[in-house]
Amino acid sequence: MLVSIVDYAAVSQIEIMAQGDNGKFISELIRSLLYASIWIPCFIRSKRVRNTFVN
Repeated sequence: MLVSIVDYAAVSQIEIMAQGDNGKFISELIRSLLYASIWIPCFIRSKRVRNTFVN
């Protein structure tokens, strides 16, 4: 997600590419936040994941 924000900042500096955005970035950012809000807690709470990644 951080990569997407940095990418958007870099692309917005290029005038031609910034005009072709049409709000796609905001929708992709919201989608990424939604996915992260579902999967991160699932991985944190999962016993199966905890047992898979042991030292």
